[in-house]
Amino acid sequence: MAYPRNLLTWSIVVFTLLFSLSATSYGAGVYDGERNTFNRFHGQGTYTYGNGKVYSGTWRDGRRHGQGTQTWPNGDKYVGTWSESRAHGKGVKTWANGDRYDGNWIGGKSSGTGHFVWSNGDDYTGGFLKGKRSGLGIFKSKSLGVYQGEWKADKKQGKGTLTSSNGTEATGQWNNDYLVGDVVFAFSNGNQYTGPVSNNLPNGEGVCKVLGKLAPCKYNKGKRVVKKVAKKVVRKPKPIPAPIVKPKPKAVVVKKVVKPAPAKPIAKLAPKVVVPTPVVKPSVPVILKTPSSVKTTPKPVVKVVKPVVLPTVPKVDVGDEGEKAVFARRGKHRSGAKSKKPSTKAAGGANKPAFLKGPMRSDGAIFSFKHDWIANGYYDTAPTVWAKFDAIKFGDLKLRAEGGDYELTMVIDEYDGLGAYPLKYFKGVISKPGVASYQTTSTLPGRVVIKFDDGKKIGGYFEFVAYRNGNQSSSEKRTVRGGEFLVPLVK
Repeated sequence: MAYPRNLLTWSIVVFTLLFSLSATSYGAGVYDGERNTFNRFHGQGTYTYGNGKVYSGTWRDGRRHGQGTQTWPNGDKYVGTWSESRAHGKGVKTWANGDRYDGNWIGGKSSGTGHFVWSNGDDYTGGFLKGKRSGLGIFKSKSLGVYQGEWKADKKQGKGTLTSSNGTEATGQWNNDYLVGDVVFAFSNGNQYTGPVSNNLPNGEGVCKVLGKLAPCKYNKGKRVVKKVAKKVVRKPKPIPAPIVKPKPKAVVVKKVVKPAPAKPIAKLAPKVVVPTPVVKPSVPVILKTPSSVKTTPKPVVKVVKPVVLPTVPKVDVGDEGEKAVFARRGKHRSGAKSKKPSTKAAGGANKPAFLKGPMRSDGAIFSFKHDWIANGYYDTAPTVWAKFDAIKFGDLKLRAEGGDYELTMVIDEYDGLGAYPLKYFKGVISKPGVASYQTTSTLPGRVVIKFDDGKKIGGYFEFVAYRNGNQSSSEKRTVRGGEFLVPLVK
């Protein structure tokens, strides 16, 4: 019976030693805190690791869990929630070099929404994934400017806009921190460039907007290439030497010797013969009647009145549709033509003009069209649509759909009411922001027909073919067809 007693005694001794060892040292560290029935760290406690790290907070079954603070020997510090001994949930970590992150954590790494501030003052607010910027975010840098857009693995990736410190905005697609494809540059002076880039700078042939007018242009490494016009050198004519005039010899004056004329002989005088003059009887004067002495009866003056021919006003061709287009504008047109009386109803007496086929939006507008940017492309969800008279050029009307996946602009030169108008060179534009832009050409203009204008809204339909940067020799083009609109007229 002594053997069992010795076994029980030795078991108690071993258990006591193990308990004492776990209470003072664990993994070359020291723990001071609560435990569970299995002698594991559980509840509040502080553990000092052998490498100098210190964790103070809550524990669950031997692992850091809940709210806690951990410091590193180099000065790094994390304060926040933990799960399975890893930072998880909300937390703030500061680094010894001055960097700071405040946001969500998953599995020990920053993931989700957070705010990171670098020691040099740079700032980022947005999405994170496994410790790197990912998703949508805003990055502010004193040297680079402000970038707002998409990120992936700490790189600018996707659609975004970079505003440089000089005020230039570059909007387009990014790949591994570099702009690709056609990019829209909006400069601080109001001018714009749309076209290819190189090293995040305008480079190549694109489209420029200067003082509201579009025109082809070219850039080279961020600088616009201006064609130099050779000055014509006007050569001065060589002076013609004056002819040498030889002095004329003096004329020799020869004096003529005048001989005295011989004396005439004296003629003898003949005797005078007196002849008597005849007596002439007075004749009876004959009075001739002159036209002035004849009384004439004046003829009546007949005035010829020419008929006044009033100029005929040509009828405006508004298409083949049978419905009557409505048009009324207060006062006079900007072109000077008189308008009809304003109509209180839309065409056909309905809320929507009869020529429109698509459904009206909640704001009472319509702007839709088919395109071949993608197969069977159709677009009618532009956030903002409007019509506006150009304040710079008298009589021009601009129609615009903007803010969505596609943007479309049409400019009517010398708008004068209902009728068909051509979309001339660069007057019809369809673009996909950050991807590419296409414009109408001079040899292949588009067409827009205004069918409705009551002074508040303008409606009609349109179609055109646009080429990349307005270059018809390019094989890249976009066809817009079946377009219709009813948009508000804004000031």
